[in-house]
Amino acid sequence: ASAADCAVPLKRRWKRPGAVPLPPAGKLAFPAAPVEAGLYRLIVRVGNRTTVYVGEAVNLKRRFGNYRRPGATQQTSLRLNALLIEAIGQCGAITVDIAYQDIGLNIGGVAMDADLADKAVRRMIEQAAIVAHGGIDVEMLNR
Repeated sequence: ASAADCAVPLKRRWKRPGAVPLPPAGKLAFPAAPVEAGLYRLIVRVGNRTTVYVGEAVNLKRRFGNYRRPGATQQTSLRLNALLIEAIGQCGAITVDIAYQDIGLNIGGVAMDADLADKAVRRMIEQAAIVAHGGIDVEMLNR
């Protein structure tokens, strides 16, 4: 096999730390997340409609904090904050899944743990998760 050949089996399991309620103060309350690199999936259900957003972050706890209190220039955080608050206002349910441990890759026949400190590795796994969701009846919020 040459360096251009590529077959990368991937093993990833989502963990569900909880839901995202909107407390009376009006700020989203994300479940506890580790200060670690990883992937996350927001599943938003309003009525019979399900939408999903998959993302990656060098620090999951900080990323959820950005969604809770987005900065003025954080376009994705502003968009998702508004979407999540709107969904809760429509009696929707938001659940959060994270993956930051025990993500296995097999590259060139060698099994290894995914190095989530490497942005390229996180992006590859994020894109695989987005593709995997494309086969089910949900709308992807990723743009």
